[in-house]
Amino acid sequence: MKLRDVSKQLYFDYGWKMPDGLRDARERDSTNYSLAEWQQTKRIGENPKLTKAAFQECWAVSDSRNAFTQALKENGYILARGNRRGYVAVDYYGEVYSLSRWTGLKTKQLKDRLEKPEALQSIDDAKSNIARRMTKKLWEHIKKTRKSAEKGKELLLRKKHALTKQHRETR
Repeated sequence: MKLRDVSKQLYFDYGWKMPDGLRDARERDSTNYSLAEWQQTKRIGENPKLTKAAFQECWAVSDSRNAFTQALKENGYILARGNRRGYVAVDYYGEVYSLSRWTGLKTKQLKDRLEKPEALQSIDDAKSNIARRMTKKLWEHIKKTRKSAEKGKELLLRKKHALTKQHRETR
């Protein structure tokens, strides 16, 4: 609080234009993030501002747990029961996001809409479900890649045989 007051005084003393969020706390940017949030998203190479906005948008477009779960799923997250916090989201990297922190809501607001956290799957279950789905998709991609490699190999072998034949005829 003291540092905020000092910074306000500096703005007044030098006649600088004060940021809206400093002038009135209600006008702060809701997608501002803390150092911990920035570090969490940078570990996986994501943009923290976009991540926070995605969580807030999921909350805004939903009116029930099912709608919120579906909105999270569309953005690549799974709703789960946290170990220390009631509600968390897990992404396909296995990173755990506290919903109260990332949405900017109080736990009571989350409980009102999402009901009991005990009914949700645990973080470990969510991670294993993600791993199972990803493994299935990876095998599909591997099969497609192998098929395309076989086609490419056949084409290259035909070209090789044609060149060999041409070289023999030339000799």
